[in-house]
Parts: sequence; structure tokens; C-alpha cells
Amino acid sequence: MEAALVLEIRLLGEFLVAIDGKQVDEALWTRRKSRSLIKLLALARKNEMGREEIFDALWPELNGEQALNSLNKALHTARRALEPELKPGVASSFLVTQDQRVALRAPGGLWIDAFRFEEQARTAIGSLDKAQIRRALAAYTGELLPEDRLEDWTTIYREQLSHLHQELLLCLSRVEEGNGDLRAAIECLVKAVAVEPGNEQAQRELMRLYASTGSRHLALGQYRVLTEKLRRDLDAEPEAATVQLHAQILEGQVAPVPVVVSASVEAVSRRSFLTGAAATAAALGVGVYLARDRIWRSRPNSLAVLPFTTDGDAQLEYLGDGLSEGLIDSLSQIPDLRVMARSTVFAYRDKAKSPREVGNAVGAGAILTGRVSKPPVGAPQITMELVDATDGARLWGSRYSLDFASMPSLQAKVSGEVARVLSRKLEDLQVQRLARRSSASPKAYQLYLYGRYHWNKRTRAEFLKAIPFFEQATLEDPNYALAYAGLADCNGLLSFDGGQAHEYMPKARAFAEKAIAIDEQLAEGHTSMAMVEALYSWQWARAEAEFRRAIELNPGHATAHHWYAVHLNAQSRRAEADLEFRRALELDPMSPIIVTNSAYPAHYTREYKPAIETYKKALAIDPNFAQAHKGLMLAYEQSRDFRLALEAALAFLTLGGDTTLAAIVRAAPDYPTAIRKWQAAVEEQARAVYVAPIVLADLAARNGDRAAAFGWLSKALEERSAPLVYLKVDPIYDLIRDDPRFKELLAKVGLS
Repeated sequence: MEAALVLEIRLLGEFLVAIDGKQVDEALWTRRKSRSLIKLLALARKNEMGREEIFDALWPELNGEQALNSLNKALHTARRALEPELKPGVASSFLVTQDQRVALRAPGGLWIDAFRFEEQARTAIGSLDKAQIRRALAAYTGELLPEDRLEDWTTIYREQLSHLHQELLLCLSRVEEGNGDLRAAIECLVKAVAVEPGNEQAQRELMRLYASTGSRHLALGQYRVLTEKLRRDLDAEPEAATVQLHAQILEGQVAPVPVVVSASVEAVSRRSFLTGAAATAAALGVGVYLARDRIWRSRPNSLAVLPFTTDGDAQLEYLGDGLSEGLIDSLSQIPDLRVMARSTVFAYRDKAKSPREVGNAVGAGAILTGRVSKPPVGAPQITMELVDATDGARLWGSRYSLDFASMPSLQAKVSGEVARVLSRKLEDLQVQRLARRSSASPKAYQLYLYGRYHWNKRTRAEFLKAIPFFEQATLEDPNYALAYAGLADCNGLLSFDGGQAHEYMPKARAFAEKAIAIDEQLAEGHTSMAMVEALYSWQWARAEAEFRRAIELNPGHATAHHWYAVHLNAQSRRAEADLEFRRALELDPMSPIIVTNSAYPAHYTREYKPAIETYKKALAIDPNFAQAHKGLMLAYEQSRDFRLALEAALAFLTLGGDTTLAAIVRAAPDYPTAIRKWQAAVEEQARAVYVAPIVLADLAARNGDRAAAFGWLSKALEERSAPLVYLKVDPIYDLIRDDPRFKELLAKVGLS
């Protein structure tokens, strides 16, 4: 019985293929793409790929039939290289095709050096065992596929393995330092910065060790090398920690220590080194440096993507905002990773805050930053960096050429890299969802980003600006589900913002249905549909099912949690509403609208004191947020603190731009009179122009004017006005709640 064949593939330093230890003759690789196919499958998950994925990687310029023909030729050549004696019609032992997928297999097993190194490296870093670390370093025989540096499909894994190699060198340096051998520790860091001069953490540790061993001039020289590298390649300055260390070295604050190598040192256990830094330092007689490095602690489970900075160019701002928002959306697909929502991180656009300060403020363990710049010639450049928010340590960084055509693939690439660095696994389903979120048309994607740019400003005028961009995106790509979801959201919120529901909500439903029909797994589409079912159709069960489906598809979608919380609260389900608000706030703690709405469960159960405190929190985020002032006005009114209610009313009307009403309220002798005059003025206004009947109904109800209140509520019911969903819980109706007509209204809205 013959032994099973083992297929060995070497990808590090040089591409080699061997079968049972015998190298495949280079002359047999008659087609370059046959070699590329083997490399691609060797790097693929489970060593197999769908034909379309292979086409995209190896023949993106060809149409389907041409790409299939090229794949068949590459398969034939690769099979002949691996099995020269293979007879026609006989299945290959190594390259298997089935169900439009291609797999790399071997009867005796596959051995791939890159995977072996990765496995050894991760084990060694976790163990902090010197011998294991050295074995892992020896397994790294060179960078991944240097002959394929220009191929996109090699980039992420090449950077990942290079990063692991750097981690090993840093880890070995710390182990050597802990053992008292500072010279060996320095040698490791010299190797690290020789390979990656921009590794600021390694450069910083090298500076410190040079200074610790009395080589102050080398430490200062290393700082100059690093600064020049960062300015030349990244147009960036050293991190604050590096600048601070440089200043300490200049001032002689890093005391030299002797280089100690002692037999007694070897007896110090690794456990005591990690858990008793002070005792170990005394035993060693050296300044042991225990950085709170990510090697020795769990990876961050929360992330904030800060708005990318630009040079002030409007086009670059669209690019930067679009990419940062797209990355927030993409990264929120990663299981068990909490990604802060857009409105929270965009609050820091113009604030001079360090990543550590932002991380502390929003509760994020890691911060992704970026800068978009436009060189005199060529495409815009994007520089990105992932930083540990607890100590400012750089976890990852890269630089890319950027345009709208490349942004979808760039988002997927960066998301995968960040997931890897944070030790989060992107499953196949998440990868597929990321791919589906992108449009086949770069122009459509650009238009979609413009639309969301305006939609996120959350005003009626900006919704109206956003709609044409979303419409043009659907014309460019009729199957772009996200653009239809954008149209649904614009129309739905226009209905809530004083518009006529019959004009906007049917459009919102049609667009939401279209989005779901194109992509049933799009969380945004289900969130939009839930909004329509809740606010217009008053189909509470169907709305809840849509909200739950959206959250199932993307647990990191803050808007789904937010709107679901509002939906639950309208039904007096306070405990569930509080839970969903907490989830929304974990994702988007700096959103004025979410913070404001999170006061509703307390407000609607007549607990005005905690509600008022929550409204004040929203105003601490944005003092000009009109809805928070309105909430304060009503809470003060209902708790009969009329002086403060009047102040809040004036702020609400002034910020809303209604100077006429503000003047009427300001001239009133007291708050009750102000509300009566406010109602009379709006009724007069309604004789000339359209005013949403729910606005008039609310004013009449607050004044106890039953006849007017029920008259306007009847008209609001005809229009299916969205705010009617709050009838059951809102205290503004308390003065008319005992009227039999009110129970009839509740029944018609489905809230009885």
C-alpha cells in the first residue's frame, strides 16, 4: 500500500512546491497564472475558493466567459505541473473542482510554511518562552510572496505575518530585558526597526534601552531617524509618548543601568516577572520595563473610528467622511466587537483630543484614525492607524491610494486587518455581507456617500438634499440596496418632521421593500421597514419582527436598537425599552437624539426628575439640540415648574427658528398664558399654511382644550400622523385621557 502524498508549499521568501519532499520542477510552471492559482488557494480559507472569487483576484479585467476559459487553462497547467503523469479524464489528487468551487487538497495533508509560522508565532507570544519565540522567528524565512507585492490578494496576509514577526522581536526583546540581558534586547529591536522603520513602539523601546545603557547619542539619533521617516512617508509627527521620552532623554531623566547577565537571573520565574515587577526589578538590579503591552492583556473589545482629517478640500471631506462611516458600518459586522456609532465619534471632528482621551470619553478600547491628503500628482492618499486607547500604543497602521472606485474593497481590506489585529474572526457570512454592501458602480457608491453625508445632519433641509443623491445612486446601480434604504429613511423621517404621512410614508415603504427584495440580509432595509410598520401602518407585531431581524443581522446597528427602544416604550414596555436604549447608548453614547429619547421611559412614567437629568445630558453634548430643550420644557411643565418650563420653551422655539412664536411666548406674563397664546398663534397660522394637525392637537391637549384637541387628533388620525404612536404613554394627553373619545383613538391606533 502506497503512502499518502504530502503537498508542501512554501510562500515565505521564495515560492516552492514539493510533493513528499521532492520539489516540483520550475520548468513545469509554463503559465504564470497557474503558479498564482496555487498561491491563491494556499492562502484561502480552508484552501478553497469560489470561481467568482478567483476571477476577481486573478482576472478582474475579463468578462465571465473569458475568465472561466483562463481559469480552466491555469487549472490544466497546474495539474500537469503537480502530476506530470496524470492521464486525461483522471481526477487530480491535488486540485479538485466541485459546485463552482476550486479546492487545494492532498491525500497525505497540506503543509504551508506561512500557516505554520503563524501558528508558532501566536503560541510563542502567548507563552513568553524564549526558546519558543526563537523557533518561531526561525520559521519566518522571509516576507510572504515578495514576487507578488503588487497583487491585492497578498497584501493583508503579508502585512499580518510581517506584524507577527515584529511582535515576536518585541516580545523576545522584553524577555531578554527581563532576564537582564539588555544587549540581546537591543539586538532584537534593531532587527525590528531595520525591517519596519515606522514601527514607533519598537523605535521608542530602542530609544529607552539605548539611553538605559548609557548610549544617549544613539537614543537621540534613533528619534531623528523615526521623525524623518514619519514626516517623509506618512506626513505625520511622532506620538506623544515618543516625544515625551525624547524630552526625558534630553534632560537626562532616563538613568543608565549596568548590563547584567547573571545565572541567578535565569532562576527568576516568568510568573514572577509578569506579576511582581517591583520584586523582580530588585532581584535583577536593573530597571525592568513592563509596558502595558497588548501582548500581555486581552485585546480591546470596543472600537471607535474617528472622523478622518483632511486638508480642507470639500471632495476630500466627502472621501474621508464616506470612508470612516463605511468602516464604522463594516466593522460593526464583526462578532463581539462593539463599534461606536457615527454621531458619537463625529462629535470629535474638530476637537484636539488624543486617542486615549477619546477612548476614555466614549468607552472604546481601541481607536482607528485616518488622514486624507492630496499629493500634487496622483490619487488622494489615506493614512490609517489603529491605537490602543489604554496606553496609546500603536497596534497597526497602513497607507493606501484612495478613490471612490477602490473604497468598497479598501473598506473590506481594512476591516479584515483590524479584525485580525483585535483577534476577532470574520466569518464567511460577515465577509459576504461586506461584499454585498458595496455597489458594482463606483459612481453609485460615491452618490450614496453624498446622500448619507446630508442625511446624517438630521434636519428637514438636509433630508431633502440627500434624496436626489440616493435617487441618482439607484439610477447608476438599480440593485444597490443601501441606496433604497437611504431613500426610505429620508422619507420616513420627513413624515415625522412635520410632513404629511400620506405623502412620504408610502414612498418609504416602497423603498424599504425594494432594499429587502435586493438583499434580505441588509439590516438597514429591515430597520427602515420596521419604522414604516410602526409609525404608519401601526402594525406593532410586524414592526417588532423587523426590528429583531435587523438586530439579528447587525447587532452593532445603533439606529435599529434606538428605534426599537422607542417602539417598545410607546407600548409601555419600559424594562425592554430601557435595555434597548442602553444598547444603543453603548454604541452611540454621544448621539443627542438617542440620549434625548432615552429620557422617554422615565418621562412617560411620570418620573420627571431622572428624565430632566437625561435631557440635560443631551444638552451637555449639544447645547443647541432643540429636541432636548423641548423635552425639558414638557418635563418642567408637567412637574409644574413653570419658570424653568418657560426658559426651555424659549430655547426650543428660538433654536427651531420660530422667532414669531418665541416673541409671543416671551411677552406672556406666565407660562400657562404663554401656552394658550402659543396655541392661538399656531391655529391662526394653520388658516394660511399647512401645519401638521398633531402639533395643534398637542397644544390643545396641554391647555385642556378638549374640543380642539379631539378635532385635531381626528385629523391627525386621518393622516396617520407618526407621533400618534405615543398616545398611550405621553403625559401631554393626561388632561383629556379620561374622555371616552380618547379610548376610541387608542383602539384605532392599535394601542388599547
